[in-house]
Amino acid sequence: MRDARVPLHELRTSWSLSAAETMRQQPSASNCDLRPSLRALGPDGAFQAGLRSAFNLDPSDVAPLRLSAIGGCAVIFAYGIASPLLEVVALSLGMDILPFVTAGQTLLMFAVNPLYQYAQRRMLPTELIGIAYRLMAGMLLALEALATAWPHRRAVAYCLAVYGGIIATYPPALYNSFLASVHTRPEAKRVYGIIFFGKQAGLVLGSVAAGLLFERFGPPTILVACATYEATTHLVRHDGRGDDSGGRADCDAPDDASSASEASAARAEACCSSAFGGACIIARNITLRWLACYKFVSIMIYHGIWFERSELLTTAFVSDVERVATVAKLQLAYGCVTLPVQLLLFARLMRTCGYRGLLAVMPWTMVTGLIASIVHPGLEVLLVLDTLRKVIDYTITKPALDTLYCDLHSDTLWLGRPLIDTLVHRMAMLCAAAVFGLTRLVGVQPWQRQCYLLLLSLVLAATSWRLTLLAGRSDRLSEPRKVLV
Repeated sequence: MRDARVPLHELRTSWSLSAAETMRQQPSASNCDLRPSLRALGPDGAFQAGLRSAFNLDPSDVAPLRLSAIGGCAVIFAYGIASPLLEVVALSLGMDILPFVTAGQTLLMFAVNPLYQYAQRRMLPTELIGIAYRLMAGMLLALEALATAWPHRRAVAYCLAVYGGIIATYPPALYNSFLASVHTRPEAKRVYGIIFFGKQAGLVLGSVAAGLLFERFGPPTILVACATYEATTHLVRHDGRGDDSGGRADCDAPDDASSASEASAARAEACCSSAFGGACIIARNITLRWLACYKFVSIMIYHGIWFERSELLTTAFVSDVERVATVAKLQLAYGCVTLPVQLLLFARLMRTCGYRGLLAVMPWTMVTGLIASIVHPGLEVLLVLDTLRKVIDYTITKPALDTLYCDLHSDTLWLGRPLIDTLVHRMAMLCAAAVFGLTRLVGVQPWQRQCYLLLLSLVLAATSWRLTLLAGRSDRLSEPRKVLV
């Protein structure tokens, strides 16, 4: 007798097709909710036309963009509040313990990823985000309560500092996967700049609020971050777009859309049965492989530059006040440049320059800056290079790379991307710290370490070139085929 069980991807696909058919028959609730507010701001359609012309949007982009940008702002706002508090806890342990904190965070992510994979196989995406956010907020509250009750217990402080790595990576990674599942790639090219503007604004607001609230209320400020995660859960559930992405085609396959979807679903179903499905999916998907490679190499370079900058910053200024003032000025300059570029220019740059132009900016900026630092060593060059790196990363490179996750199959996206954003990122940080520590221990000169970073920048340029080829191929496959009559 034939087994009556149905594969998970078939259930998701059939559910999503029926949901999509229902949505086609009924008017969009989000559009209905948005029209009165738009009419209140001016003549019917005038405000929408102004938005579309100012930000290069299509008419269908306005309503979904509102929820996506607000959700991104909320998630990063919570991170902006929680991150400084958890960093203070980590620093209170002492510089000698910080490497063990990083190692503990990496080991914790190794333990959490199989649990996440198990949950992903059995839940719809919006349910997964809700349960994950509430579990993470509950654990954060419990550890913060223990740290408040026993302020001098270093073991409790260490556990809270290690758990800070989960808070810093998983909530943004899950929401980024949600965004990629609800936006197509052409749509993402138009709206991701505005969404990243919302994220950056949330980070600025969260950082300011963290300082003001902590000065007045102390450790209970963490309640604001937990409440924001709860609000984001309700926002994602109200959005309702994340559960109809199970049948989306994987653009890596060279066949037509139906065969691509079937092949991607079969690969994802096979990988889900293994203990480390995320790693299996990354190994089988060419786009995810190169995105993981780009993430690893870029984090190695970024943290290598950060270590070089931090070493020179420590010796250049005597007092902490001067160091903080210098970094604050650079942060202000970075924020002032980043926000308008994200809001106004990303969509236009993506349309005019394409992936080839945008992804080439970062590696060649690193090559030029590192050559300048080797020829004319000094703190000023590294400070400018690190600030430029942040501006380019958040205004151009990261939004462009995030669009490559769009149009992937649901299981491919929800298993592969969180692994890249969490474990691959953390392992690259560990490798960068190990390389810097070992080279200092054996007496390698700063210019020699920067030559090593220069070689990595050339590897990053090659990786960017490969990603542009994959992106162009995926865009061509996703275009509707012309029928000759």
